[in-house]
Amino acid sequence: MKIKYTDFLKIYEQQSFISLSELEKLIKTVFNGTKVSSVTTVYEKDKNSEQLKLVLSINNLFYEKTDVLHTKFVFLVDDKKTQLLKNKFFYLYDINCNYKEVDFEDINHLETKINGIIDNREFGNDIKDLSDITVTISGDVNEWLEENDIDEISIYSITYRPIVDNMPCKSLTFKFEINLDDERLIELRMKKIKDNEYKFTFKEGNWFYDVTITDIKGLVQTIGETLKNHII
Repeated sequence: MKIKYTDFLKIYEQQSFISLSELEKLIKTVFNGTKVSSVTTVYEKDKNSEQLKLVLSINNLFYEKTDVLHTKFVFLVDDKKTQLLKNKFFYLYDINCNYKEVDFEDINHLETKINGIIDNREFGNDIKDLSDITVTISGDVNEWLEENDIDEISIYSITYRPIVDNMPCKSLTFKFEINLDDERLIELRMKKIKDNEYKFTFKEGNWFYDVTITDIKGLVQTIGETLKNHII
């Protein structure tokens, strides 16, 4: 059935579109300072459709029983940057470039959807495993060193340092800073190459060392062995 353009406009105008000011208030409520270390927003054009997107990058979300090291939420917006164009969003479910689409009815339903994703940790294994490891990584590496009779060094801290807030998903790299005895800093970068293949690059000054493993859960052992074999 054909529809007149004027009738289409009436239907369009009757739809309830969320303003970006409403969305901003919602984001501040859901991702407040007690839960997440950084929330940044950027507008970008879709390479294929030229559609304008609002991209929220979330880093270090830790509260209660929830831990999410990194994710993104993407909304389609109008060219004037005043409102959403569709009652749907996409979020980074897992690395690399693994997004899920979520529909919602209104601003309250949107809040429920986002909270559900975060509270229920509706993410892929890589993001969940990396997030879980990060919570206790400093102590776990020290424990590995102790179990392997290495007492020349100890871990003061291992801290996640986002490289840029809106890195393309194909280039997504996780950067960590390994503080040894509060005297030396080793940079560690992790990138997923393909399924079951993760590349870790250690760097200090002009020195660097690459290692590839097949299970992200082997990160603690990989750090311990690298320190043992190349740093001490």
